[in-house]
Amino acid sequence: MSFFDLKGTGDLHCDKTRRIVEVDLAIQAVNGRTRIHCSPSNSDRPYELEVLAFSAQSPELRNVKIESAAGTLSADHLANVHLNYRSSFNENEPLLITQLASMPGKRHTLTLEAGYLTLSNSNLAFDFEPSEPITGFQLMFIGSAQNIKSFRTSLVIGNQIVKIQSYGNSHPSLAGIIVVDAKEQISSEHQEALSLALELYLRQKVSFLAELSATNALLNLVDHSTVSFSALTTNASYSLIHIKAFIEKNPKYRTYLRFLTEMAGNSGTIDDRLLNGFVALEALFDGRKLQKDKISRRLNISTITAESIVEIRNTFFHDGRSIKDALNFLLEQKLKHPKAAIIPLLQALIQREDASWIVYSSFADLMYTHFATLVGLDPETIRRWSEVDLRDDSWFQKLEVQKRKKPLTEP
Repeated sequence: MSFFDLKGTGDLHCDKTRRIVEVDLAIQAVNGRTRIHCSPSNSDRPYELEVLAFSAQSPELRNVKIESAAGTLSADHLANVHLNYRSSFNENEPLLITQLASMPGKRHTLTLEAGYLTLSNSNLAFDFEPSEPITGFQLMFIGSAQNIKSFRTSLVIGNQIVKIQSYGNSHPSLAGIIVVDAKEQISSEHQEALSLALELYLRQKVSFLAELSATNALLNLVDHSTVSFSALTTNASYSLIHIKAFIEKNPKYRTYLRFLTEMAGNSGTIDDRLLNGFVALEALFDGRKLQKDKISRRLNISTITAESIVEIRNTFFHDGRSIKDALNFLLEQKLKHPKAAIIPLLQALIQREDASWIVYSSFADLMYTHFATLVGLDPETIRRWSEVDLRDDSWFQKLEVQKRKKPLTEP
């Protein structure tokens, strides 16, 4: 969902008829795109787009004004606005399919309210008159509030100390909001490093939401949906200092870090998230072919576990299978070679109804354990998602034990 649903007024300039229509505006993010819905302010009847006659590429929205509790947002001109429907005096008659919604004898027409304007950029810049005085700059990000506790900390960003407040799920209207207070404006380069550090610590995707100053506001109107299961550790201050320092010192790891975040915070299925995790794994080896011996040494796991990761990854990429289907397919193939070392591992997983979650969560734990080691955190302090630890050579045998014991604990 989008955090912003803005309502205000503006003037819609029709380039072909030179008409100016005063409109009420509703600005919101829909299906990942920023839309502006317009309706006439001084008329009860909808305007036909054909009568207004402005081309799809050149409508102009001027004198925009939005009132909010925080203050007044205004813009003389919103740039790069486009109409989703083409409309001019010279266009062809509507296609047959558009006539199906109309009674016989009536012609289907598009109205101003039936269409909407889109923006090529989701960032909207406004002049800002705050309700209360603002000193310095306030930067806001948004992520998932699910299972995230609030925290306060500070970091050195560039040449200044900034204060960070995460509201987590502690406030109904601020859920998922992270506010950064700074005395000076934070450069785009430092903003990128800061947001990546927050993502890696919170193990979720974080979106830029807004930047406010005493005179200006920059708002990002996109779908901010994301997921999260927990932050990396319980110590935000200590962890963020180490993560940010690692990001700044190791630019070559950016691809790895980006897909590590996608593995945890992508709002898609766990199959999609695991796929991103495999891309992160490849990035650790500079895009070279994954080899079980190298994975075993680097991630501190057995060669059998490393082999299973490679096999599942290959089935994902080459066959497009889900986690569960990949496990069934691999077992079927390996049983043709009864001495294959990963057969017991696959059999233990397939017997579990939650096999997909076991594979995803245990691999995510493994990747974040390695990440913790890279940045200088104690791996034992990492909050785990999975009931098994892939660094334990007998982890799949414990899955079988748990399955046999389970009926005894049920009522």
